[in-house]
Amino acid sequence: MKHTRILFLIALVAGLGLMPGWELTSAAQTCQQEGACFAFESQGYITDPSTGQTTIAFRVTNKCRNPVAYVAIGTGGFTRVAPADRSSYNGDLGIYDVSWTRTGGTPGFESVKFTPTLKNFANSASEMFSVVVSNFNPATMVMVRAKAGNAQETYNFLLSQTCGTPTPTRRIYWGNAGTYTIGRANLNGQNVNQSFINGTRSTTPFGMAVDSRHIYWASNQNHTIGRADLDGQNVNQSFITNVPYAYWVAVDSRYIYWTDAVTNTIGRADLDGQNVNQNFIATTFSPLGLAVDSSHIYWTNLNPESIGRADLDGQNVNQNFITGPIGLYGVAVDSSHIYWADLALNTIGRAELDGQNVNLSFISLPASGPRAVAVDRSHIYWTSDSRLGQADLDGQNVNQNLITGGSGPFGIAVDPE
Repeated sequence: MKHTRILFLIALVAGLGLMPGWELTSAAQTCQQEGACFAFESQGYITDPSTGQTTIAFRVTNKCRNPVAYVAIGTGGFTRVAPADRSSYNGDLGIYDVSWTRTGGTPGFESVKFTPTLKNFANSASEMFSVVVSNFNPATMVMVRAKAGNAQETYNFLLSQTCGTPTPTRRIYWGNAGTYTIGRANLNGQNVNQSFINGTRSTTPFGMAVDSRHIYWASNQNHTIGRADLDGQNVNQSFITNVPYAYWVAVDSRYIYWTDAVTNTIGRADLDGQNVNQNFIATTFSPLGLAVDSSHIYWTNLNPESIGRADLDGQNVNQNFITGPIGLYGVAVDSSHIYWADLALNTIGRAELDGQNVNLSFISLPASGPRAVAVDRSHIYWTSDSRLGQADLDGQNVNQNLITGGSGPFGIAVDPE
């Protein structure tokens, strides 16, 4: 009878998993550990050779109905860098309040603690959490913990045991001219945050660009180029100043470029904002859109309507590289084509990289007024009135409502692949 009772209790606990108030603590096993409520997966780490700082990533899934109260990623033995203490972390499910904890209090170990501001992290939702540290050693054991309702699970991970390397979620960004904000969403239109970065009327974002580390935007009322980290932190509304009418911005591996619709020029600066050249290229009248690839710079001229092109060093300027569009705004380029938004024709136009085979109505957008266009290896994206649209690279499968609810969305940019 005694043995039967013990076996019954073991079966009961095994069947119930984590009961309310039950706490599970697990030793290091593999790159993925799972309990009744939570699944933790070590996504690995990446060290930036230029800074020596390492990004550690964990994917956390909450299988329970109660929303997550907090997730804590242990940092014992490392120097914490980001996200900063008392800052905000922008995740796919929303914004998290960040705190750097010590060995006392909650969770009881040195960590970066993420507390959600929304109550949607439940019912099998997943989130990626990344922390940046220095003095990294992959032979370190770190503790992680998540809490939802009365259920709390704690795991130990050996950082050298990973399920791969961190793969950041690629996103799309746009400037909301009506609310002076920068919006962000996943490329599939999910997890929309219309106020990813907040500004004021004077810092209204127009043209947008993004590289592997930063977001850039042009503010013609503030006469500046702004910049922020990809997670929306370290916002600098005056990264580059004294641009009379900054309208569009582009970026490559070495430089930031912008159009100035008052001085009729294209400016350029180093990626750190130094060595500013406000008159890198002289244009005709009111340059607006701007794009850059590995060989050339492209821009749209308001009057006369044309797309200009020059070499990356600013030489061999051709103000009429492409003619024919009548309502030019944004321009984008990929490995085979140039694309542009035509506000007057309500179309996305396209031509080959040599300027041939011009198609003024590559994608027709009835009465939508496209302003900006972006492209990656699979899709074309654009802004118009209060929406963002998407289509395949061949112009098929047009979705004019990929993202709705914007307030005068203008510039647009897509994370590099």
